[in-house]
Amino acid sequence: MQITGRTWLALFGLGVALMLVEPLLPVVSSVAILLFLAALLSLLLYPLAEQFEQRGIRSGFTVAGVLVLVAIVFLLLALQVLPLFATTIDGLARLVATLGPRLESALSGLPSAELLNLAGGLLGNLAEGFAGLAGQIGAMVWMLFILIVLVFGLVTNDAVRTWLLRFFVPTRYQARVAALTRALSAGLTRWFGAQLAISGYYIVAYAAVNMVLGVPFAIPIAVIAGLLEFIPYLGGVVGLVLSVLAAATVSNTVVLWVLITNVIIGSVCVYFVSPFFYSRAINVPVSAILFGLFAGGQLGGFFAALLTIPVVTIITILIRELRPLSDEAPDEAVS
Repeated sequence: MQITGRTWLALFGLGVALMLVEPLLPVVSSVAILLFLAALLSLLLYPLAEQFEQRGIRSGFTVAGVLVLVAIVFLLLALQVLPLFATTIDGLARLVATLGPRLESALSGLPSAELLNLAGGLLGNLAEGFAGLAGQIGAMVWMLFILIVLVFGLVTNDAVRTWLLRFFVPTRYQARVAALTRALSAGLTRWFGAQLAISGYYIVAYAAVNMVLGVPFAIPIAVIAGLLEFIPYLGGVVGLVLSVLAAATVSNTVVLWVLITNVIIGSVCVYFVSPFFYSRAINVPVSAILFGLFAGGQLGGFFAALLTIPVVTIITILIRELRPLSDEAPDEAVS
């Protein structure tokens, strides 16, 4: 096989282009994630906004109401979880106070210069950690603001959706893409309903069991576990950890019963509740969900795992909607 000079030139140009684009990959990935989140939320909110608009309520008010409701839920969640962390920190402080004399005797043998260096290093690490955390919070707030603006534009403005369709999709495929978009929106709405039902199961189960066992903060733990279950299986894990921490303030026997009952709650959800609701809503196999969670966690960590189930839902709907075209193609070729 002979490679021409034009081919070598094209390969060289491709290498140069990759070298130039590589520093921009983090920016490109962040923009892609932002646009995907905006599209996902728009598809999820559009059916609700359309239903309320048919009843005389403008879509802008519907989107604003949903966003305010979500903000209120997270604020109440934060207020509920603060006492639990305060109790945990108080227990840690008591433990440190108990170990104080031993630490003092152990540190008394160290030279003062080493103590100063150790304290300076700890303070420097804390300062860097707080600075990085402040920067991440600021970037997240800015990203949320842009996300809200994009969702408002996509859901409430018909001209924006029409322009995007005409700009990115050829004319002969626009009707098909519009139909796929409606199917995706309906499928994501069904997924959200199934996820709400699963979250409700965790809230009721954790609240009932922890209240019977006398675990402190039973209701806040149940709400946290239920909301975090939007990332499948994360709510169960976090609920177990928080329940054990709260039960440890009561007795070891309560901790043992919490472990047993939480394993039962999680097993019932994995083998019965989740498959039932997912199969009714989107008919996605549990094995596909587990594989998607593993792949999402490996690719992008927490946020990728958060988007795993919606992505699996979208892929499943697209395959089902596009399959009739591929099934009809052989018949058309024969005719």
